[in-house]
Amino acid sequence: MNDIHRRVTELLRKVQCNPRQRKELEEELLDHLTLLYEEYREKGVPAG
Repeated sequence: MNDIHRRVTELLRKVQCNPRQRKELEEELLDHLTLLYEEYREKGVPAG
């Protein structure tokens, strides 16, 4: 589990919803954040 995944999981623990909804939110957030991360890396923004 990478740092982004760990942080999203931590954040979603505080959200009141059922497990299915939590999993859907997790997937959506991870997809979005991963795309942004890759986009910034392609533009030369350093990681971290």
